[in-house]
Amino acid sequence: MKEIAQFPTIEEAYIAKGMLESYGISCRIEQNGLSSVFPAPGAYNGGITLYVAEAQAEEAANLLKEHGDD
Repeated sequence: MKEIAQFPTIEEAYIAKGMLESYGISCRIEQNGLSSVFPAPGAYNGGITLYVAEAQAEEAANLLKEHGDD
């Protein structure tokens, strides 16, 4: 799996994940511990990361950019 994007909120990460999955791209979201312990609204801690398979990374990056989710 390759890191494709980081998000400030879990909601934004799941929106991007859903969009990519609608194009047949398998995704995984991971959070660092700090983002779940201190989920301060508007505070970006880089703790929510979206991963895709290496083979689909370029396509996923293009779709995120096209949809403004990068």
